[in-house]
Amino acid sequence: ALDFSPTLQDPLRDVSVGITGTPAIAEKLTALLESEGASVELVQESRVEPLPLSVDLTAVCSGAHWLVFTSMNGARIFLRRLREQRLDVRRLHGCRFAVIGAATGEVLERHGIYPDLCAPVSTTEALAGVLAGRVEPGEDVFLLRAENGAAGLPRILRAQGIPVTDVPLYR
Repeated sequence: ALDFSPTLQDPLRDVSVGITGTPAIAEKLTALLESEGASVELVQESRVEPLPLSVDLTAVCSGAHWLVFTSMNGARIFLRRLREQRLDVRRLHGCRFAVIGAATGEVLERHGIYPDLCAPVSTTEALAGVLAGRVEPGEDVFLLRAENGAAGLPRILRAQGIPVTDVPLYR
């Protein structure tokens, strides 16, 4: 989401940058920063650790639910869990999908699932705002996300009277 459009040749020459993150994030950042002349070092690698499911996926896949993803990791792990439990994506026919940003939506799209809603800005507040305006009476929301996800998203939705189930998929 950062604009690295150069106004100078190698604007980051002689700048050392330490980065943290998962290998995928670190690789992207390293390429961007090095292309601008920076010296980049990975100072700490993060890893995604899937958690045991706290809900029955069969129940999540049936009914008029919104399935909400706040990261690419959550979308990947959800899809992996569907495969592991041999739950066909056709079971999701009554569900609607919301994502925090286009990259998260692309993870779902690679599996033939096209999000019904994408936040205009990749923040939990923006996602909560647009989602609160789209959830119909009788629908509920499953937040499929990190164990320590931001508290604002479920708080905003619940304040609107929307039933929310927070499902930690990974840490």
